[in-house]
Amino acid sequence: MTSTAQAPTPPPSEGRAAHPDHLGHVIFITASAAMGGFLFGYDSSVINGAVEAIRDRYDIGSGTLAQVIAIALIGCAIGAATAGRIADRIGRIRCMQISAVLFAVSAVGSALPFALWDLALWRIIGGFAIGMASVIGPAYIAEVAPPPTAAASAPSSRPRSSSASPSPSWSTTASSSSPTATSAARSAASRPGSGCSA
Repeated sequence: MTSTAQAPTPPPSEGRAAHPDHLGHVIFITASAAMGGFLFGYDSSVINGAVEAIRDRYDIGSGTLAQVIAIALIGCAIGAATAGRIADRIGRIRCMQISAVLFAVSAVGSALPFALWDLALWRIIGGFAIGMASVIGPAYIAEVAPPPTAAASAPSSRPRSSSASPSPSWSTTASSSSPTATSAARSAASRPGSGCSA
């Protein structure tokens, strides 16, 4: 009487078991963090609607106006360069909260400037928030992603286990050997004194 043994089904990994329970929470967190990318484009382009009003209020030329508009990019560069160090010290969530506060403060300050240099200062602060959000947002989204999703989106740095199936190249070589070589090997094994039997 023969019985066929079935391989035991491996238990689901903790990441896969936790995936359905926390999926809504993860989507909410990633949508909130992705708002940084939306604010990046919005804050950079919304100033275009105020160009003529700024020119008329402060009576400035095109060169000065261009500097005030583009000065936010200086803040972007500073924010992107320093966001990683800040996040390493206080954490990514706290860093994104600081970025959100800077966005709000910059929006209020840019709406109520009392001088041209004041507007430029608020633009720099807004640019700093843009730089922080552009660096920390994607890193935080990658952190909160469930393990199966994170493993699929990032290349694995773990070495392959030794139990992996061997490369098929050895079987192709063995099967492609000539019948003469196979029969010569059998005859050598069946000779007396060889220590093996056919």
